[in-house]
Amino acid sequence: MDRSLSQPLFVYGTLMDGDMRRAVLGRETALFRAEAPGFRTVFFPGRVYPALIATEGASAVGFLLDGLTSGDFDALDRYEEDEYERRPIEVLEGTHRLLAQTYWPLASIPADSLPWMLEDWQRNHKVRALVEAFEVHSR
Repeated sequence: MDRSLSQPLFVYGTLMDGDMRRAVLGRETALFRAEAPGFRTVFFPGRVYPALIATEGASAVGFLLDGLTSGDFDALDRYEEDEYERRPIEVLEGTHRLLAQTYWPLASIPADSLPWMLEDWQRNHKVRALVEAFEVHSR
């Protein structure tokens, strides 16, 4: 994977869905399976989408998006709005540890938050989220 142009982005929630990535970015990107040791994916309080929280012994599963441009990051920042900020995280791609960017929740997330599952979101919320993302992207 060539990371010379930009730092990859670790996605662990709705952006793991290919349709959602294309709706937000207007294209597909290079994609690699990865995980974030010491974290788990849970529901963002009062929302249908996820957040990461530190959890000893856990590992949040996701993807690395590579080859992102500054325009891609602008689109991703708009998608994530003001509930997250982009910050570094150490992830594993296979056996390789590397630094990536990810979207961290700005709200305090309770340690007992319920696990968030992509499949549940796809079944229950994806269609509405895609409509909203296409509306934002087309502006």
